[in-house]
Amino acid sequence: MLFTRQNKSVAQSNRFVWFRKWVLERQTLLQLSKASGYSVRSLKSYFHQYLAKAPILPVYPKEKLHLIIDGTYFSNNICLIIYQTMR
Repeated sequence: MLFTRQNKSVAQSNRFVWFRKWVLERQTLLQLSKASGYSVRSLKSYFHQYLAKAPILPVYPKEKLHLIIDGTYFSNNICLIIYQTMR
C-alpha cells in the first residue's frame, strides 16, 4: 500500500482530483464526500485553499485575439473566472 500523507505535494494533487470534479462535473460536496472518503468540511477547506491561490498562467501575445470569458459567483464572495482564447 502506498501512503501519500508524507509527501504533501502528492497528497495535494490527489485531492485536486476532487476539486476538478466539483468544478467541471458539478458534483455536490455530499457526492464527493461519499466517493472520496473525506468529510464535507475537509473538502470545503481544501477547495477554499485552491480558490484562494490562483494559478499563474503565462499569457502569450498575439496579433488578433478572440477571448471568451465566463464567471460564476459562489458564496462568501468567491468568483471563478474561466477564459478561452479562440483562433
